[in-house]
Amino acid sequence: MVFRRVMLAACFTLVHVAAGAQSAATPTTQKPFEPQVGQAGKDVVWVPTPQALVDKMLEMAKATPRDFVMDLGSGDGRTVITAAKRGIRAMGIEYNPEMVELSKKNALEAGVSDKATFVKADLFTTDFSKADVITMFLLPTINLKLRPTILDLKPGTRIVSNSFNMEDWQADETANVTEGCTSWCTAYLWIVPAKVGGTWTLPQGELTLTQQFQMLSGTLGSAPISDAKLNGDKITFTAGGATYTGTVSGSTMKGTSTGKGGSGSSWTATRKQGLSSQDDADRGGHVAEAGLADREHLVGDAPHRSVITKVEAHAGALREEPDRTSADIETLERFVVRLDAAGVGLHHAYRTQTPGDKRPEAVLRPPLRRRDNDIGH
Repeated sequence: MVFRRVMLAACFTLVHVAAGAQSAATPTTQKPFEPQVGQAGKDVVWVPTPQALVDKMLEMAKATPRDFVMDLGSGDGRTVITAAKRGIRAMGIEYNPEMVELSKKNALEAGVSDKATFVKADLFTTDFSKADVITMFLLPTINLKLRPTILDLKPGTRIVSNSFNMEDWQADETANVTEGCTSWCTAYLWIVPAKVGGTWTLPQGELTLTQQFQMLSGTLGSAPISDAKLNGDKITFTAGGATYTGTVSGSTMKGTSTGKGGSGSSWTATRKQGLSSQDDADRGGHVAEAGLADREHLVGDAPHRSVITKVEAHAGALREEPDRTSADIETLERFVVRLDAAGVGLHHAYRTQTPGDKRPEAVLRPPLRRRDNDIGH
């Protein structure tokens, strides 16, 4: 009897030890990552774009299988995956590695991992130049920080933003979704315009264009132009009773003009050397403030120093003038000159001193490297 009790106790002990060993050998199941609305990110918190608005954004951009879509801050990957389901190659840029892995898993489950890719990357160090369409749901401050980079993309690149705009760069199209969307239901579309500000030579005379993003003003010969606008690399304007439409390609524009009688004729314009009318500070130009002594060292020419002194004096006076007008700004701009002999350009730029208050300053900008689509450099 004693022997039997000992054997039973030994068996129970062995079973207990074996069960414990098996339990120790079995790994603890880790709960799958689940993103939480409002979770913190590097630049913004995560709030998913409603699917109805995702569809609308891709529709506004006219995204097709010929395009390459990049989604900035791609979150759970829904915009990229939606594009891929339409046969479009798309890439998501996301800083959170867990969100990147979740997006890859979602793309695999949707059967589109061959067209939908995701990378862990910083928005501000990513190359967007290959994109035909860029989608984003960021913040106004982030949009503005990205704006100079976006404006340097190839003309015709489409940018679509959920809910947040680009301040004075007016959207080319705005849409509100009411069905299937209860919050964050507005989309803005911009089309990156060609850079055309400056003076162009036509058989009909000199075409002088002042550019503010896609909007244009100016003159053809002595006639003011009207209804002037860019849509990517497409330009249209009216002057002297004729409507001109054309395509911009670097330093050349070609198109047709239609007069009152309806007959059309071809026209070609070539760019003259000169300053861009587009604000260099917004275009991402290398603008740097410098003291007068530094400018004298760079310029080394008494007449040029005299011009610089006038610009600085006028800019200083305007900074102290609370009731300055657009005429004041134009007066300052008349002092702005191209210092070709010294290889530098003196520009009028704006620096925001306080929220909503833009004040002019004279700034010295080193010349940019010449590219075909540069304006007047």
